[in-house]
Amino acid sequence: SDALAFGKSNVICRLNEQAEEVAQSEDENLEHWAFTWPGGQLAAIGRSGDYTKNIQRYEDAFRAAFPEYQSRNDVYPPTSSLTFVNVVPLEHVGKDTNVMQDVLTKIVSQLVQR
Repeated sequence: SDALAFGKSNVICRLNEQAEEVAQSEDENLEHWAFTWPGGQLAAIGRSGDYTKNIQRYEDAFRAAFPEYQSRNDVYPPTSSLTFVNVVPLEHVGKDTNVMQDVLTKIVSQLVQR
């Protein structure tokens, strides 16, 4: 669709990169164009659908923000190469409360340690 193509266009990709740079700067005043979804909600469709890149972006941001916490033993899923972001498969959400409880307990314990 047109909205999906617009959301993945070079213009919107550059706006998102610029918004991330502004958000990481020392300036506490985020400009209105950089709020939530640069380019508007329709531009967000492509970005939201590309969840693997979003997960890696969050992982990279947390690694930069917390360099002293670069290793963990209690990652979910256990085979994950992520240090800060826990990815819970949809089939566990709402169905397997033991998995969700375990994941949330680990997340809260990590927050307490930080």
